[in-house]
Amino acid sequence: MVEKITKQQGRPVQWAIRTPDDALIGGCGFDGFQIGKSHRAEVGYWLAKPFWGRGIMTAVVQQVCRNAFEEFGLVKVTAHVFSYNPVSARVLEKCGFQQEGFLRKHFLKDGQFIDARLFALLKGE
Repeated sequence: MVEKITKQQGRPVQWAIRTPDDALIGGCGFDGFQIGKSHRAEVGYWLAKPFWGRGIMTAVVQQVCRNAFEEFGLVKVTAHVFSYNPVSARVLEKCGFQQEGFLRKHFLKDGQFIDARLFALLKGE
């Protein structure tokens, strides 16, 4: 899947997060855009639980958003966070994202409707 998306985009837009000994501990990337044609994209990320609370994801999200603005020509990056996940929302807030909305029953996961918070970061903020 990542290989297909990289080929379509002409460059990587999704990355693995690894330890110094190359163990996979997370991932981060963009979706919902086409390089050179879109002005915005959605960022998504995950990190293995043993690595939470170390500032890893905040640093990763800051860097990939900076690159998206500079390399992909984006002016807006969005992110959805499940309403029951304040830690993920805090990662975005520390990166400068602002909440733009609250989306009721926006996702369906494991047969349950889940509310989501919509965040965005604008280039230059």
